[in-house]
Amino acid sequence: MSKQSSEIVDTAIWRFSVISGLLHQDANDGSMGELLHELAQKSWCRPDGKRIHLSNETIRKWLYRFRKGGLPALADQERSDSG
Repeated sequence: MSKQSSEIVDTAIWRFSVISGLLHQDANDGSMGELLHELAQKSWCRPDGKRIHLSNETIRKWLYRFRKGGLPALADQERSDSG
């Protein structure tokens, strides 16, 4: 596997780790909005080691992409506005 392919897989798996708790939520866990807010309040360490904060919207989009396309859908997507 090339370095680029490895980075793509690492990113997809890392994003899955962020949303995994949302996939297996219990009725007692609270609303989706509350859970998204809790996740957005955390500091996350990306695969490259950089610490970041994620927005509720980013996490929600990753969850939607995973539900529609599985783990491959969590890999970086080509920007639609790039020339």
